[in-house]
Amino acid sequence: MYVLVCNMISAAGVQIDPGRISPLLEAPEPQDEKGLRAFLGATGYHARFTPRYSDLVEPLRAALRADKFEWSPALSSAVQRVKDAIPETWWPDDDDLQIAALTVAAAISEEELSDASAADECLSVVRGYVSGQWPRQRDVDPRAAGFFQVRDELSVHGQLLLRGDRLVVPAALRERVLTNAHAGHQGVVRTKQRLRERFWWPRLDRQVRDLLKSCEVCSQHDGHVRRERPPLQPIPLPDGPWQRLMVDVIGPMRGPSSERYGIVLVDMYSRWPEVALCQDATADSICQFLETVFAREGVPLELLSDNGPAFRSGRLAEFLGRMGVKQTFSSPYSPQTNGMVERLNRTVKEAIQSARLAREPRSTFVRKFLGEYRVTVHPATGVSPFVLMRGREARTILDVTPSDVTPSGRAAEDRAVRQHHQSYQETYRARYDRTATAAPRWEAGDWVRVRKPGTGRVEGQRSVQVSRRTGPVSYRLATVTASAHY
Repeated sequence: MYVLVCNMISAAGVQIDPGRISPLLEAPEPQDEKGLRAFLGATGYHARFTPRYSDLVEPLRAALRADKFEWSPALSSAVQRVKDAIPETWWPDDDDLQIAALTVAAAISEEELSDASAADECLSVVRGYVSGQWPRQRDVDPRAAGFFQVRDELSVHGQLLLRGDRLVVPAALRERVLTNAHAGHQGVVRTKQRLRERFWWPRLDRQVRDLLKSCEVCSQHDGHVRRERPPLQPIPLPDGPWQRLMVDVIGPMRGPSSERYGIVLVDMYSRWPEVALCQDATADSICQFLETVFAREGVPLELLSDNGPAFRSGRLAEFLGRMGVKQTFSSPYSPQTNGMVERLNRTVKEAIQSARLAREPRSTFVRKFLGEYRVTVHPATGVSPFVLMRGREARTILDVTPSDVTPSGRAAEDRAVRQHHQSYQETYRARYDRTATAAPRWEAGDWVRVRKPGTGRVEGQRSVQVSRRTGPVSYRLATVTASAHY
């Protein structure tokens, strides 16, 4: 048997020398930063024999990392726990069993681990330091810088490097170990927990996060991948009223069968609303509604809608083409594109709820709501929809004195509307962009996946190729059957 420093080497393996460990266990506890560092250095030599050594000394290391070092009863307790964990009796060398367990967990042979560790230049430098002596931090080889803070926990077993009872995986095998640990596609926390039980290397946590971001399966679940929210892209104000309209459908709603759906239309310039309650939301119903409104207010230049089946139907396309109206669509699953009509939808739904509470017929209450909405000053424009649409103030039952209803000063009024609208958009945009991120930029030929917000699912099972870029945050994608705009 040979005795080397504090270890005993025999046929049974490497064992702790009980005669050399007693002075350490009986030494008084440190009271200052220098004493604590000396204590960690002395106990660190026995880390391989001490179960959960890294967890036991973490409170002590945290005290050294603090801006101001102060001794406390909690640190005294931590020192005692470390002493209690160091065995005073012989400790058999279980390294071979430990390494065997780690190789099984990594699904890699010990021979392959040894070869990869021997070829890893960084681990070779670290093994040299561990077998010899660590230099001062400023003199450490940059390749080994990530190991300096845990140097007291490192040990060498052949060509393998261990941190406590965890294997330091060589760089060439880390991706395979990560993939094996993530085979069940668990989240970031559970994947890191599984790896930390047996393995370690610098920046392990960051590589786990990067793995889940690029995982094809995990990309289909909202919980794993953060959804990028690009900055808001305000829609420019048209040149005048009734040029660009937005249309949408609400329902089905509880109530009479003839009023289960609502078709909502809003003028983007004046915010003038139109609402029709109907039995269904088919293309025929939408065409009848638009024909009635167009006969009263005139034919617009453009109609913007979402990608609902009724709006994508050939019947509506034929009707608008005959009328000379350009039909445009918002990006799929992006209701914020139709934000103006979506907000009106909420207001209409609230009015319908109020009709039930007021015990009035739904159609009567909606008609009253539209009358009040049209003559009320809108926060986006600073004037009422009626003034911008008709060019005059509306006379209501609240007016008890004659008012000037002569349409005059429209140019000045238009300038005022645009200034107010721009201020309103900038305020809303600033509030929206507080949680936005820089919009990613893709080019033709790039492959992307399309998320359906709120469903936790992604469009299709495979990536989709970008056909071309159509706007700051909009792209046309080449799908299997056609070209879709997002």
